[in-house]
Amino acid sequence: MIFKIRLLVILSFSLEIYSKKVFIRKNSDISIKEKLKVVKLQKILEENKEISLIKVLDSFYFKGSDFSISSKFPKEGYFDDLFVLSIPQGKVFSRRGHVFIGEKIVEEFVWDQRYDLLQQDLKNKEKCFCRKIQGKVAVISQFGYNNYFHFLNEMLGRLALLEMSNVKYDWLYISDEMPYAPQLLELWGIDSSKIISIKYDTLCIEAEELIVPSLVSNTTAGHNHAGSFIHPIIMEYVKDKLLQAAFKKNIDTSRFSKKIFISRKDAYASRRILNEDEIFEWFKEKDFAQYELSKMSIVEQIMLFAQAEVIVSEQGSGLTNILFCKPGAKIYEIFQAMVDNCFWWQSHVNKLQYFPFLTIPVDVDYFANCKMNIMNYQKAWQSQINIPIDSVISILNDL
Repeated sequence: MIFKIRLLVILSFSLEIYSKKVFIRKNSDISIKEKLKVVKLQKILEENKEISLIKVLDSFYFKGSDFSISSKFPKEGYFDDLFVLSIPQGKVFSRRGHVFIGEKIVEEFVWDQRYDLLQQDLKNKEKCFCRKIQGKVAVISQFGYNNYFHFLNEMLGRLALLEMSNVKYDWLYISDEMPYAPQLLELWGIDSSKIISIKYDTLCIEAEELIVPSLVSNTTAGHNHAGSFIHPIIMEYVKDKLLQAAFKKNIDTSRFSKKIFISRKDAYASRRILNEDEIFEWFKEKDFAQYELSKMSIVEQIMLFAQAEVIVSEQGSGLTNILFCKPGAKIYEIFQAMVDNCFWWQSHVNKLQYFPFLTIPVDVDYFANCKMNIMNYQKAWQSQINIPIDSVISILNDL
């Protein structure tokens, strides 16, 4: 009886602490939003009748198969409405494309509610001189401008929204500093003379009319990493657009293997496989070919994946190219400390056969709420290990 009373006291105390943490976190977010003048879009539209909104796609419910690595990653939720805003005298600054209406920021344009990054960028805004530009400026730059996955799926996804809504523009505001960016924009058919290339976070632009497509990864999935879920219709549009353009380049695909092992030797300090050469020898016996994607053009990467039947890769942005795979292709994703469900979702939408493999025991709590565990997330993101041979054998047995 005494034990039960003590247990109830402990549980009550733990619940009280948890409730206080949740209360503090929620109030902290509210406080930051008020300080940064972050406002819901609906309120902005009510206060600014001159702003127009074109809805492109309605919100809808989605559900995927289980992500077998962990149940902490949700598999269902709702995608938000997708739209394009037209803002007279709208302002935008930084490579993350922060949009201002007066002095207010639209909440729906804050990627993954990363107010910490917004707060950091706003310090640079004080140093900005806002340059006025005549005409219509379309904004697609956002968080992830320097990451292949986010650039291809989300930033080009916003270009897809502009085309789907038939909204025209004179200028395109984008950070295109990464090597893949100009290649993807050229493949898309963007006139380079229209590009306002953002190289620094101290550039501010006030447009006669600012055209802003919504983010394409906003969901109510109960997950704190929005970029894992890309709207399936947008993914399909981007895939078709780039595939059609790539096929016109007449790349000889006969030199590509249909069994692909993606190397991460070019990954610098992030999630490199320390014993990659030893690991690849096992796959080489199964007629796999090894590829360093950074040494290939974007068109070559697209065509490589488009004809592939089996792909083995450590978790990394190179797997973004599975977007171009034919339905039924097999994807084997090798996880170290970093666990991400974005390629599980991409495989689900693209009707691929997806097989995730853990090489070491990991605690995925850090990623289920990476904002609350940011240090653990960054440590996992930078991890490098030797992959146990047992993990390789389990993959080879599954082939």
